[in-house]
Amino acid sequence: MLSDIHSNQFIQRTVVANTSEIKANRNSSHRFLGYGIPIFKLDHIFEDCQRQQFHKMSHGERKGRLNVVKFLELGFAVACLVLHFYSFNDRDIMTSFLATGTFTGYIIVVIGVFAGVLMRAPIHKRIDIFFSVLGCTLFVASGVFIIEAWEFSFRTRTRDLALIKASLSIVNGVLFGFDAVFTFRDK
Repeated sequence: MLSDIHSNQFIQRTVVANTSEIKANRNSSHRFLGYGIPIFKLDHIFEDCQRQQFHKMSHGERKGRLNVVKFLELGFAVACLVLHFYSFNDRDIMTSFLATGTFTGYIIVVIGVFAGVLMRAPIHKRIDIFFSVLGCTLFVASGVFIIEAWEFSFRTRTRDLALIKASLSIVNGVLFGFDAVFTFRDK
């Protein structure tokens, strides 16, 4: 990445001095960085820090399995949103708001995760776990509220679509839960 190259060059330029140059400059009026403190080249430490941060990222070595799970989550969220469009007559306005926000929001979140993976900028594992646990909660809650809203209505095509939407929402919530558990257990 371009920013990694610039930060690496900055560290190389800043930390190039060795002790012999500093000793030579102590007698002159210019001291290195104004203090005369010896600074050593820290490239290997910087690379180790980058490597450790990469291992804390969510999509490092487990890219194949994760792409399948995230693709399934995205597919279920899109299916829920399409079914929500065709069965939008939920009895409760709060159920409609919760379902619309959950389906649309998590389509955006999962597409953002895919974009991060494609640009080789994976998200941190803690953030991935947070989004997965929150997605699990929101999708299961949406599914339960939708079932509750349509449970005792007459059997129509709209009711059938709403119950299918609720079932897919609960399945996607369980999938987000498994994603959170596997991300947490992955080392």
